[in-house]
Amino acid sequence: MSQVWKELCIRQLDQRLRAERKNLHLKQCCEREKHVVQSLKRLLYRQSPPSDKAYLEGTTRTRRIEIPTVGLQHMTALIFEQLSSGVEHSYREVEVVVEVNSPVSLDAMTPKPLLRDMMDGTRLEVFDHHILPFDMRTTADAWWQPWHNYRRRRVQDTVDNVVTESFGMEFIDTNADTTATFYVQQILRRHVEDHRTVFVWNAYVEPFTFENKRVSGIYFLEQSHVIIKPGGEGMSTRISTCEIITRHFLDQSMKDDPKMAALASFVASSLSSNIMTRNEKIEDLLLDQTVQQRSC
Repeated sequence: MSQVWKELCIRQLDQRLRAERKNLHLKQCCEREKHVVQSLKRLLYRQSPPSDKAYLEGTTRTRRIEIPTVGLQHMTALIFEQLSSGVEHSYREVEVVVEVNSPVSLDAMTPKPLLRDMMDGTRLEVFDHHILPFDMRTTADAWWQPWHNYRRRRVQDTVDNVVTESFGMEFIDTNADTTATFYVQQILRRHVEDHRTVFVWNAYVEPFTFENKRVSGIYFLEQSHVIIKPGGEGMSTRISTCEIITRHFLDQSMKDDPKMAALASFVASSLSSNIMTRNEKIEDLLLDQTVQQRSC
């Protein structure tokens, strides 16, 4: 148990050190550019509004945006119907997908999400195994909270353990200077069981733009599985994740387009960033709850 706490503290310290280094770098850049700001100050009449973007791990950031849905409305109900069936199937096979097919031992932790390329890039699988020193129910509730309480979500149906939603999404890789926008429909279900909690969600992801150019003729289906159960040591809990992204082409000749391959890689990288960010948010939430409880 002490080893789990040690690893958690190391991750938290690493996050804070990265933030401090970034702040120092920004301060140095600010000093270098101060004379430029002064020379241009007379030309500036108003400040830019603050950004509402949420930054993800590394160089990727994301935000929900408005996406034109003209031409999509007649497909929305059909897509949700197929996603609902897919979620049921994902739940039935969750153990096989997450545990049996995992490329790493279930006793091990993945330092970062592990990408496995299946079918020459057509199907990509991202695995992550994470252990936290908190009990299973508390951890599962922390995992569920951001999904259930997201304040800007346009939810078609939120009934108990089901979230059904559609939205626009923007991903930006600042390191590669690459931007992509997507139209997303997804259904998530939570299954609370005696010995574990299972989250499964299926998503239809249609690219709208990539590298500032309109994209058409391709879409992705995402099948995501999360099993949260006791870690086998003290009060620890294991979070095992497998997210599968499969690309589909309306025009099969697009399979050989290098830009489509680049787009698929971009999507897979975004999945990895999302998993890492989700882990960090859960850790932060659980630690905050622990501190608050002990201070009362």
